[in-house]
Amino acid sequence: MTIWYDTDTTRKYLKGILSHGIWRVRFTKRDGTERTMFCTRSMELIPEENHPKGANITENPDVLRVWSVKDEGWRSFRFDSIMSVPTPTQEELV
Repeated sequence: MTIWYDTDTTRKYLKGILSHGIWRVRFTKRDGTERTMFCTRSMELIPEENHPKGANITENPDVLRVWSVKDEGWRSFRFDSIMSVPTPTQEELV
């Protein structure tokens, strides 16, 4: 069961927290299996050689692109497939 609602507020919230540190995100893959991924959007935590190149990268508003720490590569998931993301503590937001 998906607990995240597909809203602009949710998108902004997730992009924001994933830009600071590494987070555990649980979601349903397209094939119906569940996956837990430790990921980030923080350029400080992504190897420089893997930073996006150029300004012409088009973002799909329904999909969030993240760096998978375990896989050491870019992955993506649909906002409407997210099952859980821990709420950050005050210390994690600073």
